[in-house]
Amino acid sequence: YEKSVALIDGATPNIKEDSGTTAVANVKILDLPSGQKYKALAHTHPNTTGGTYSIFSFGDLLRMSSLKHSGQLDASQFVIFLSTYKGTYYALTIDNATKFDDFFYYFNTDGNASQGNIIQWINSQTKANTIQVKYFQHKTDALIKETDTNNSNVLDKFLDFMKEADLGVTLFETNASFNSFTKVEKDQSGTIRRTNCN
Repeated sequence: YEKSVALIDGATPNIKEDSGTTAVANVKILDLPSGQKYKALAHTHPNTTGGTYSIFSFGDLLRMSSLKHSGQLDASQFVIFLSTYKGTYYALTIDNATKFDDFFYYFNTDGNASQGNIIQWINSQTKANTIQVKYFQHKTDALIKETDTNNSNVLDKFLDFMKEADLGVTLFETNASFNSFTKVEKDQSGTIRRTNCN
């Protein structure tokens, strides 16, 4: 089952571990009490029936946005890590919180236009729903599939997703020990560019 470990600012102890169950294989990232914030979150995508993503899922990013929206993480200090059954290891940071908030705005107003800026709500709904369906939602023709065993293809499509969504995030490849990081992005020609981080 999916497992997670979180580093929490303002909590004692400041490390929290969790796991999915036979009934619900994925981890539910809990809301924190007032005064506490997620500093880092690491989780797994295990070998589950129907396959597993070798990259962050739309749900992973949506939950990050929900936590940020409710003040449970500081985008400038937060990092999320991922280890997958398919042998991939990634880290992701939020570099432009405004872009990140704008993309997920529709979801974080509970789909209710009256809770905020109507124009922003409509723009977010249209863009986010279209991109979610294109890259993740339709099992048969989504560009990123849980059943895809070609990790390079999944990475390529995820970088396209990041660019098209204009998420304001940075993706890093890492190793199983999470002690070596390489920034991964696409240049203007669509070529994947890797930059080692010292």
